[in-house]
Amino acid sequence: MLFRSAEFRVMKNEKRARELAGQFAQERKEELLGGATQARSADEIFKQMHEQDKLVLNLIVRADVQGSVEAIVDSINQIESTKVSCNVIQSGTGAIAVNDIERADHGKALVIGFNVSPESGVNALARHDGVRVQTFRIIYELLDFVKQEMLALLPVEYKEVVRGHAFVKQVFDLGKEGVVAGSLVNDGCITTDGKMRVTRRGKLLFTGGISTIRHFKETVKEVKQAQECGIMLDGFGDFEEGDVLECFAFEELPKTLVGKVAYRILEEEELAKIAAAKQQ
Repeated sequence: MLFRSAEFRVMKNEKRARELAGQFAQERKEELLGGATQARSADEIFKQMHEQDKLVLNLIVRADVQGSVEAIVDSINQIESTKVSCNVIQSGTGAIAVNDIERADHGKALVIGFNVSPESGVNALARHDGVRVQTFRIIYELLDFVKQEMLALLPVEYKEVVRGHAFVKQVFDLGKEGVVAGSLVNDGCITTDGKMRVTRRGKLLFTGGISTIRHFKETVKEVKQAQECGIMLDGFGDFEEGDVLECFAFEELPKTLVGKVAYRILEEEELAKIAAAKQQ
């Protein structure tokens, strides 16, 4: 049952979404039944689950002197991030040694050095164990590297962007070729690399891919506002005059360390299409 002012969350996968829904439903039930347990809001539950999912970058720090070690560790700990946390599992002075590589391998950590070099045989062991070792002479370059590694842990996030709308003026049945919606673009643009929603009197009928767009007799990739076109969709042909077509796409968001994760469930097919569109 949906309640007025019900909150909606878009989660990164179905399993986590079901967990959140189940937990929230149980606490809602306890609240309605007057149970002793105080019901928490969806925001609180979501925050708890987000903390459980928080990503961690493990680091081993080596520097020439103790003062440098302390300054680097303090600076790393001061990097502001709500999505990824840094965990310095080991630090010390002197050259990068074999035991650093062994600890990094066990702790799934990166080894970073400041004004130091690896001892003999360390690079070969690191390559063998798949441990990354980076050395620096400038502290801000070291910190920039750490921030980039934190960003690299984040999953790719997408936002839905509406590109344009069109309405169906006439329907053409081409037999085996399919059904074409003769349309006029109201605003924005319609593109073949996007997706399409078909609505009729406010009711959603279809969401899916765009097969072809024709402008006059030519097949095109895009039509703009005030242009007429013929549109064929993948898996849908039950058009009627007056149907509204909404073209939308998923655009990749820039990665940031601060802010909420904009979880969005994307099917493998959707991700493949996004990747293919980038290569075009």
